[in-house]
Amino acid sequence: MPKLDGTGPDGKGKGTGRGLGKCRAATDEEKLAKLGKGMGKHRNACEEEDRGKRVNAGRSSKLLKRSKKIKYTKALNNRALMTIKKNKTNKTNLIMTKKRIAIPMVDNLLSEHFGHCQAFAFVDVENNTIIEITTMDPPEHTPGSFPKWVADNGATDVIAGGMGGKAISLFNEVGVNAFVGAPVDTPTNLVNKFLADELTLTANYCDHDENHSCGGH
Repeated sequence: MPKLDGTGPDGKGKGTGRGLGKCRAATDEEKLAKLGKGMGKHRNACEEEDRGKRVNAGRSSKLLKRSKKIKYTKALNNRALMTIKKNKTNKTNLIMTKKRIAIPMVDNLLSEHFGHCQAFAFVDVENNTIIEITTMDPPEHTPGSFPKWVADNGATDVIAGGMGGKAISLFNEVGVNAFVGAPVDTPTNLVNKFLADELTLTANYCDHDENHSCGGH
């Protein structure tokens, strides 16, 4: 049997050994049939059988490949879902925190009376940070001309000193929030205090819905 040539252990022919096995190489089917219990999962074995005889290798391999494919697909789906949520969050934050604040000025300071201003500072804010300040000369002052002009230049809010009731109403009609009673100061200081909810105002007139953020006010 040792040489598997059919001569027996002592060269005396078949059946002269101790009966421990056949004098030829075992087939693949016989090898599989003799496999016993293991201490864990076998390669190409069904994942449901941690201990015990191995099942058909071909069938087990297919199940294993299918399980790996399912796990890989779930991982891709989870990654895609996280990316979508992240993009939605970033888009929402961008929309909610972008402002353009108009400030009427005299000699580069807030004009105490809205209708007597020499210029307007348009302060662009994103994520509660000043991005840019643009100074523009307004058109000739006539009743109702300033609110429409300020709105046409993209303002979402206006910070003013004194302002008449008609001007406030016109700002609300064109969708611009009016914050009145601010102290004389530079546009940068006024906006930074406004964003930090530290600006002293006598009144504010916000015409937006409850989901709109008006600085800290």
